Amino acid sequence: MPAEPSPTLARSPEIPLSSTVKYNPHLWGDDELRAIFVVRKPELERLVDAVRASRTDSVPQHILITGHRGMGKSTLLRRVALAVRDDDELSRGWLALSFPEEQYTVSTLTEFWRNVLDSLADALEQRGASPAELARLDAAIAGIDSLAVDAREDAALKLLTDWIARHQQRVLLLIDSTDLLLAGLAGGGSLRSDRKGVSIRDAGATPLWRLRKTLSHEKGIFWLGASYQALEAQHQYQDAFHDFFQLVELRPLSVAHMREAMLALAGSFGMKGLQGEAATAEMARALDARPERLKALRAMTGGNPRTTVMLYDLFAVGGDGNVHSDLRGLLDMMTPLYKARMESLAEQPRKLLAHLMEHWAPATARTLADAASLPVTTVSGQLSRLETEGLIEKVRHAGAARNAYQIAERFFNVWYLMRYSSRRLRQRLTWLVEFMRLWFSADELVGQARGRCEYLG
Repeated sequence: MPAEPSPTLARSPEIPLSSTVKYNPHLWGDDELRAIFVVRKPELERLVDAVRASRTDSVPQHILITGHRGMGKSTLLRRVALAVRDDDELSRGWLALSFPEEQYTVSTLTEFWRNVLDSLADALEQRGASPAELARLDAAIAGIDSLAVDAREDAALKLLTDWIARHQQRVLLLIDSTDLLLAGLAGGGSLRSDRKGVSIRDAGATPLWRLRKTLSHEKGIFWLGASYQALEAQHQYQDAFHDFFQLVELRPLSVAHMREAMLALAGSFGMKGLQGEAATAEMARALDARPERLKALRAMTGGNPRTTVMLYDLFAVGGDGNVHSDLRGLLDMMTPLYKARMESLAEQPRKLLAHLMEHWAPATARTLADAASLPVTTVSGQLSRLETEGLIEKVRHAGAARNAYQIAERFFNVWYLMRYSSRRLRQRLTWLVEFMRLWFSADELVGQARGRCEYLG
C-alpha cells in the first residue's frame, strides 16, 4: 500500500518526476496520478461510491481489493485517498489514512493501532492541523508505552475511537497487503484450560477475532484493503474473516486499456523529447503505425498494468527496430520484477515454474512431474497454487485429454530463457521466433532477414 513520503524524502507535488515509477506509486505527484489514472476508473467510482454511501449510524461494509501482483491495487488505493481529499463533502466526513505497503513492524494489534494513530497524526499535519493539536496527539500516543503491556491495545484503540467521536470524522484505513498483515497477526491469542486441564488457545481471543469484533462494531472505522489473493486461500485467517469483506477484483488490462494507459503516460512523461499533447499525439501515431506491437505487449505481459508502465519506457525513447536491441532493452527493464517474482517462491513451486518455462509450450502436470521427478499429485497441487497467484494459466492443449499449463506472461518466459537456460535450450529458439512474430510486422521481419543476409554476404 502506498506510504506517505517521509519528511526527508518528501517532494512537492508540483515537481514532476523525470521518469515513470514502477514500484512506489506513493511517489506520483497528485496531478500526475490524476493524469495517468485512466484504466481503473470504474473500480475507483465503485469504491468512492461505497465510502459516500456509508451512513454514520451504521457499520461500513468493509472492502478488499484483490488482484495478482502488478494489477494496480496500490495505485488504486492511493487514488481513492486523493478522491476523498478532492471531494468537499467526503473530506468533511472522512480522513483517509495510508500506510507502507508492507507493515513489517506489526505482529500485534497494539502495534497495528499505534500505526493507525501515527498515520492519523501524519494526515492531520498534511491537512494543516495546529502544532498544539499535533503535540497533544503525539503526547497521548507516547503515553501508551507507559501502560502495562496488556493494557496498551485497548488504550490505543480507545484513543482512536475517542478522536473519531470528538471530531465527528470517520477514518478510512487504506490497508495494502491485507493478507500479509493478517498473517502477521495470526500467531497471537490467549491460552485457557480445557476440562482436563490441558492448555488450549482461545480462538475467540486471538488478535484476528478481536480485530474482526472491532471492525464489526465501530461505525467510525472503514477498512478498504488490498490483497493479491482472496483471504479464503490462507487457512491462518480464513475462519476469522471468511466472507467478511466485499471483494473488488482487478482483472488484466485489455488491448484498448493498454493503449489508453500508454497515451496517458506519454502525456505526463513525454515521448521522444516531446511533452504534453504533442507527446500524446506521437504515442498515438507510434501505436497506430504498428498495432501488432500493442497486441504483442498484451499477449506477452498478460495485461499486467505494472509491466505496461515499465514497457512504456521502450516506446517513449523510440528504437531502431532491431530485434536484439529491443529484446535486450525489455529484458533489462523487467529483470528486477521477474527476479523478485522467482525468489519469492518456495523451492518446489519455483522448480516447477522453471521446468514449465524451459518447456515453453503448454505442458501437462504429468510432463512436469516427469521433468521434476515428483509425484503427479504433488505437482497438480503446486500448479493450482501457481495458477491462483497468477503466474501460470490453463490452456487447451491439442492431443492431450487433460489441461495443460503455460506461463501467464509470455515475456516472463522469454526473460527466463534468455537469462537462465542452457545453450542447448537457447538453440531451439522457438520462443524467440514467437517473440519476433508477435513484436514485428511481416514487412519488418523481411527487412530484418534482408539486412542479416546483406551483412553475411
